[in-house]
Amino acid sequence: MPYPATGFADCCSYRSLTHVTEYPNSGYSAPPGRVAAVPRVLQSTFYKKLRSALAEARSQAGLTQEDVAEKLGRPQSFVSKYESGERRLDVLEFVEVCQALGVLPTELLSGILA
Repeated sequence: MPYPATGFADCCSYRSLTHVTEYPNSGYSAPPGRVAAVPRVLQSTFYKKLRSALAEARSQAGLTQEDVAEKLGRPQSFVSKYESGERRLDVLEFVEVCQALGVLPTELLSGILA
């Protein structure tokens, strides 16, 4: 099912998941002498909207990155990396982050898909 208005189809196509864009100093490991690569899905329109919505929800909750990290039992860099697009969240992490922010995952996603 295509989602052209949100960019979801672009971020989840076979091509975008198999081709990568390289980002030096991204925290991703790579063999010696090679630059680490980050999947393009992190730079898709849909994922940018998701990152922005998470950061906005954190701000509206009056929380700092350190506050969210403490609630999650993770370092502050974890929050910084998913908000900046250096790291992606899996579904379980996304739900945990939403709980830490006090927002329902469905509400956050419906705002992005609207």
